[in-house]
Amino acid sequence: MKTSFGDYIATDFYAVVQAHRAITEMGDPQKVSAILLDGPPGTGKTFLARTISRFLDAELIHFQFFPGCGRSDLMWDISVGRDGKTRDDGVILRALRKSREKKTVLLLDELDKAAVEVDSFLLNFLNEGHLYVQGEGLLEVGRSNLIVCITKNDQRDASHALIRRCRTVLMDWPNIKTETAIMKSVVPVLTDEACKVLLEIPARLRRNPEVRKAPSTPEICRTAGDLLELVKAGCNAEVIGVYYISCLCPLPQDRKWVEKSPAYVGLAVQEALAPLVEKVDISHSAFSDILFKTLPK
Repeated sequence: MKTSFGDYIATDFYAVVQAHRAITEMGDPQKVSAILLDGPPGTGKTFLARTISRFLDAELIHFQFFPGCGRSDLMWDISVGRDGKTRDDGVILRALRKSREKKTVLLLDELDKAAVEVDSFLLNFLNEGHLYVQGEGLLEVGRSNLIVCITKNDQRDASHALIRRCRTVLMDWPNIKTETAIMKSVVPVLTDEACKVLLEIPARLRRNPEVRKAPSTPEICRTAGDLLELVKAGCNAEVIGVYYISCLCPLPQDRKWVEKSPAYVGLAVQEALAPLVEKVDISHSAFSDILFKTLPK
């Protein structure tokens, strides 16, 4: 096992404390170690779970909940072949079996989408640490090797029993200092001042309860790289502003909450990024040649 999270930038101190304690509780004979990470999409919940997996040098078993997902979807993976349906182990059984051999992280993403019955099923599994499988009997989990990471997007309440059973934390958006560090790690040419400009509108959108889809840190980092290319290519402020706003607000109804005009926004971005573009290489391909010939100047 590694002794640090390496280059992981913690977006939420309390989540990291809970993750640390959940790791130290692996091997408790009375329970399976589990952490429930709640909060808006894009606040780093899944990334923290993946970081735990890397920290432990563990096998990562990832399951994405879908609307109406139930107990059987966790227990069994059902596929249809020429001879009809075949049934293989689902994620819960795969994690249980793998944990008897090596460190394993079971990542269950977006619990909100699952049927409420899943909460009770997970509670029983975490409490008992075993599953009954017809033809095999009672299968015990490797408690010292398994940690279960559950995420949800604060769209429905988890059962109170499941919340009590897990180490639970509500993850929020990172503060500007942390988000700046993340942005600079992804796009190294950015400066603190440039990040401050790029984060002004996202901060306003996140504080507005009427906004349906607030911009996440990965989306902002991706957009920053795009904007550097547009500024270097000589696009005018209006084009840059429209592009920036459309990336921050993929849902058209959210764009009305950006108070400043696209040209004003684009001008601020231009001024912040123009000194940095000499360090930016614009990728060249047959398509990019066409693209940059058609860009509005």
